[in-house]
Amino acid sequence: MNKLPIKFAVLNSFIDEDRLNLNEVYDKLKKHYENEKQFTKENILEHILSLRANDLLNEKYMDIDRANNLVIYYEITKDGVATVKKYIIKNTSK
Repeated sequence: MNKLPIKFAVLNSFIDEDRLNLNEVYDKLKKHYENEKQFTKENILEHILSLRANDLLNEKYMDIDRANNLVIYYEITKDGVATVKKYIIKNTSK
């Protein structure tokens, strides 16, 4: 099975979820991408921020975890869903 580029995998990870934060996205993708050098939380965050800047993800809400760290939850937008349906699902179903 061909793997999606990580940026598309990040977007695709939101398709069946109400919301996800950075750690949740990382954990969802770890099984398939953990051996890739580019698979780091920093790079995943960069992809999330890029997808947000392109209106494919939105910030849903923010919270503070037990260690007093800010945790931002994101949700996929209508444009994000359309992008997944147009490019990702079509290309992975071959």
